[in-house]
Amino acid sequence: MTESYPSPGKLEQIFAAHRAPDRELQEADRSLQRGVVCLAVAAVWMFQFLTGRPVHADAWFIFVVTLLLPMISVANRRYVLAHPGWG
Repeated sequence: MTESYPSPGKLEQIFAAHRAPDRELQEADRSLQRGVVCLAVAAVWMFQFLTGRPVHADAWFIFVVTLLLPMISVANRRYVLAHPGWG
């Protein structure tokens, strides 16, 4: 039976991800993805609300997902792109 443990070189790559040369671009891309996903969820909730279907979320959660998380994601993206190496 073959064991599927990562090789020592692979483990070093996993734990050295903070030293990747394009880390800032990857973090900026992930921030953009988080913001887009939050806005997509907000669009689904808005569609449910406008069509008269129940929205199964508390008001505080809707506020966080539709306003707070996208704003934080945009701020994080701008920070990472403006300050290379500080992310």
